[in-house]
Amino acid sequence: MKINKIANPNILFILIWVSVIYLHSLHTLDIYLDINHLNISFIYINIIFAFFLLLYQLIYLKNYNYTEIIKGKIKKNYTLIDAYIKKLLIVYFIISLLDIIYSGGIPIFWTYMGIDKDYTLYGIPTLHGLANGIVFFTLSLMYSFKLLLKDNKYNKYIVLIFLWQIFILSRGVIMVSTIQLLCLYLLFTKQTKSKWVIISFVIFSLILAFGYLGDIRQGSNPYYGLLKDSWLDLFQTLPSGFLWVYVYFTSGFNNLIYNTNIIDPNYLPYYSFSKLLPSIFYNLIGIAKSSDAFEFVNAGLNVSTIYAGFYSDYGYLCFIPVLFIQYLSFKFYRGAISGSLSDSISYAVFFQAILLSFFTDTILYLPFIVQFYFTFKLKKYDK
Repeated sequence: MKINKIANPNILFILIWVSVIYLHSLHTLDIYLDINHLNISFIYINIIFAFFLLLYQLIYLKNYNYTEIIKGKIKKNYTLIDAYIKKLLIVYFIISLLDIIYSGGIPIFWTYMGIDKDYTLYGIPTLHGLANGIVFFTLSLMYSFKLLLKDNKYNKYIVLIFLWQIFILSRGVIMVSTIQLLCLYLLFTKQTKSKWVIISFVIFSLILAFGYLGDIRQGSNPYYGLLKDSWLDLFQTLPSGFLWVYVYFTSGFNNLIYNTNIIDPNYLPYYSFSKLLPSIFYNLIGIAKSSDAFEFVNAGLNVSTIYAGFYSDYGYLCFIPVLFIQYLSFKFYRGAISGSLSDSISYAVFFQAILLSFFTDTILYLPFIVQFYFTFKLKKYDK
């Protein structure tokens, strides 16, 4: 089966960042700053690196995906992998019960009953992050069974997990999960025009859902007031989700531009690796957890791209850790298309990190790091 081009991390990185820079340059919002291309040249270094990795692949690697090998591994180890999934789902169920008890309810009921309680207060710190990691990993593994074996036994679990994320207003988990499943879909299925229609429909539905959940959480879309007059009619005609997505897609880059003029890095990995420490650690010592030193152009738009923590620590040299992430993405991608089940699941984590690189750095948070532990345990079924 030929490799789907959109699944390639290098094509994805180039597509994401060229699109972000272009869409921001339209100056749709009043708060958007002018781009100093010299100040953001570290982004161009990463784009060039992605281009050379892509060139290397085109010259030296075969354009073929060995999904039949993965299918054979799953069939051989079906019972053991199935047991592994069920154990993790039981752990998730237990943590969810503890979350409800600890939080005193469920966020969607707080919203509809008018209880003055923020959805971010739901869940036990650190333990809830572990639960999210279980969600990401088990959904990826169950969906792999569905795609490769046409096995529908996990459909009810997949639906129930997504419904539960709606009940707890976990929009981020829904988005990340969907992106990781999209990665596996691109890796494991042959793409046709009809399937691209389905993907387009799913993306459109996600935009609507993103806007709907955002409007519930905020009461309404607060960003219409930031639009320039020339763009107001267009976005008022479109569903609210389109403005939510546009703002989140470009505002992190706007914050990055602003902070390139004010950050004075100390060249120590303070912010870069702060995300690795669990929230409970910060709660115990009584200090706020901070993943970057950024100031925001608008307090409501507190997104800051994959570069935020790295730029806070290393300034212009922030392109180096991003290069490392790009390299690991390509490494796991090569493993995935060569027939490795565990590398396929691991690559889905890197895929979402690249796809969401305009928004934040996800790769060093607990829900994502823990997935690599789960895939490490999966490797024994990957021989």
